[in-house]
Amino acid sequence: MSYMGEWHQVAHIPNWFQRKCVSGAKASYRRLASGQVAVRNECRTKSGLESVAGVARPRSGVVVDSGQLRPTLLEVAFVPSWLRWAPLFWANYDIVYLSPDQHLATVTEPSRSYMWVLSRTSSIAESEWNLVERRLRELGFQRDQWVRDAV
Repeated sequence: MSYMGEWHQVAHIPNWFQRKCVSGAKASYRRLASGQVAVRNECRTKSGLESVAGVARPRSGVVVDSGQLRPTLLEVAFVPSWLRWAPLFWANYDIVYLSPDQHLATVTEPSRSYMWVLSRTSSIAESEWNLVERRLRELGFQRDQWVRDAV
């Protein structure tokens, strides 16, 4: 298994671009022949399912030959391909933790203003959640910054 595939959001720092989401936030990653990664984020809003598609490319630290994506630094763009030439449309996206069994991941960016805890399943056991909280504190996040997503 690698980072590619479907991930469910189990915790996050609230942000403006997810303000309409009420539940079911998830992200899907698929490696493209170009070496980039297709990204699809979706969530349930009051009016139904909403999604956005984008692409990610490595900033550094990506294992290319084995097909495994390890904790790494990416750039992500959610704009049409004809706009991706401009650096201002690319956002930094840092996978700062990937559990050894690749079941849990923590994603943030350099300023640590945004953060998501992702799981291969839509909910995690309380024992796993305790490990997540400890890991977030080790990464410098304060408990009042994030919310645990309802299942």
